[in-house]
Amino acid sequence: IQIKTVNYNHYRERLKPNKNYKLLSFSSQIRPNYWFYSLYLEDADQDKRDQVIRYLLNEDIQVRPIWGLIHEQKPYIHSIYYEIEKAFTYREKVINIPCSTKLNLKEINQIVDLLNRYRRE
Repeated sequence: IQIKTVNYNHYRERLKPNKNYKLLSFSSQIRPNYWFYSLYLEDADQDKRDQVIRYLLNEDIQVRPIWGLIHEQKPYIHSIYYEIEKAFTYREKVINIPCSTKLNLKEINQIVDLLNRYRRE
């Protein structure tokens, strides 16, 4: 948890100057374990999100969109759901970025540099 916390904070500080990206924070009412790092793409829709994913994958950076919504999965299509107003936006605008405990600060810097470069291209 200590390594994941350090890495999360490093990502957050390195991403802070770029207003197009925001690392999702955790509720102050919990003690997070920083298992996933979810990057919110401010000006994205699902197509732009997928372009960012393809770009990073082409650079050998493993990323993926966040999980789909449960109530849209076939077994739950008729299930009741409520109070998920942010979920639809997050599905279109969030990707999970590398978060392994093997990740070092140099690699995080490279990932952030690629993200920043993508915005300039």
